Amino acid sequence: MQLPCEENFCQSDLLLHNVTEEYSGLYKCTVVPLKYKSGHALDIQFVRTYQLDVKNTSAAIPKFVDPYPLNKTAVINDQVVFQCRVHSEEHPTIKWFRRTPASLPNGLENMGINSNNLNAHIVHYNGHTYELLHTPGEKYIGEDMFLSKLILNGVRLRDAGYYACAAITFHGYKIREAYLEVHRQGYVEDYNANGEAYTDPSEFWLLFLMPVGLAMPPLIFWLSYLIYKRFTTPTEIQRNSQIYSEDFIEDDNCVLRA
Repeated sequence: MQLPCEENFCQSDLLLHNVTEEYSGLYKCTVVPLKYKSGHALDIQFVRTYQLDVKNTSAAIPKFVDPYPLNKTAVINDQVVFQCRVHSEEHPTIKWFRRTPASLPNGLENMGINSNNLNAHIVHYNGHTYELLHTPGEKYIGEDMFLSKLILNGVRLRDAGYYACAAITFHGYKIREAYLEVHRQGYVEDYNANGEAYTDPSEFWLLFLMPVGLAMPPLIFWLSYLIYKRFTTPTEIQRNSQIYSEDFIEDDNCVLRA
């Protein structure tokens, strides 16, 4: 759309009424070369681009997909991965924070860093202080679902604590925390890297051997009884046969005497 302008001054406005999401996009304003009465023109163009984003105010605020993020248990030097899955009708901004003490750590004070330098990375929410962590951007995984990960490599005991995932849109935000527990070497983990419970194979074999151990005493007793019966039965039969033979001879003698 081209608008007429005066020779020395040109000012135009573009008014959009009853806008919808379909009006979203780039709008470009271009000033054509200035022409003089003599027919000459300057080979100059002025271009300015505007971006219009029309949001649906009826859309709901983002919500977390249960049960993420999950609590984690790790050993020193392990890698820990927190996952945050969010359902949102529009693309959210997902950030990770770590809950910190209200006062500045002594290590930072000794380095000459004061709280004013950290204001851009510190957030106060619900009576707690959170430090912003640098993480990759969120990823769209389909059906209005977005995924964000917080990866901690080589965790230490000092890394234990609460970590928060914040999903933010124009309509609001949601925050959910997860706790990281870090143990020293030699601790037997009950959870894998995804926070899911698992069973140690050695524990499985122990569970398998327990009923076998309980069944061994009666089995040994039963086998001992069979062995005892096998070796004692022929002797008893032979003894009974001998007694029967002696009784038979006595009966015969009695008959002959008669």
